[in-house]
This record gives sequence, C-alpha cells and structure tokens, in this order.
Amino acid sequence: MASDLSRAKVKYRVKLEAPLNGRPIHVWLTDKIEVMVVPLEQGVKIVSSICPHMGAQLSWNEKTGEVSCPWHGLVFEGKSLKSCHPRYRKISEFEGAIIEGELLVYEANA
Repeated sequence: MASDLSRAKVKYRVKLEAPLNGRPIHVWLTDKIEVMVVPLEQGVKIVSSICPHMGAQLSWNEKTGEVSCPWHGLVFEGKSLKSCHPRYRKISEFEGAIIEGELLVYEANA
C-alpha cells in the first residue's frame, strides 16, 4: 500500500452492506469489476475476484493464504498473486482501505 493514502485519489467508493467480520467478501466496484476484500492484521488486501481462465469467482484460502478457482483448481500465490500455471497471468491487486463502512479503492500510481 502507499505510504500516505490520505493523498491518494479515490477511483471507486462503495458502501459496504456489512462489516468484514474477519472473513473475505466480494464487492462489485462497477457492473464489470468485482473484487475480493480480504481482511488482514495490517488492513485489507483487495484483489480481482474473477479467474482469468474462464471467469469463475475466486475464493481466498485462509489456511494457505492463496487465492483459488473452484472450477479448475487454478491457484494464485497469496503475496505475488501469480498463478501456479505459467499460462495464466497473475490477478490484479488494488490499493485501498475501508473507512467508516466504505470501501475506498485508489487510482493506480496515486
């Protein structure tokens, strides 16, 4: 995350329907962009929730810290978000935060 998010420009702002309560949630930023918001001790990790292979909704494995596809078992390493299969690109990560019940996603290179 950026060292000073207070100066980052907000690209998406979504009111959350419920708090995270320690579990990942899926949030639509637009009608075409869905992300998975994963609570971590130091904040949240926000990643694309759509598998680049066939478009399935990805899930977070709390035990391994990996992201996986339920359709074909494609796995993405939790820190780098790179696929276990060299044919598929890594999934996107977004900078952001949850402030007063809203998910704020910042412009890239803000």
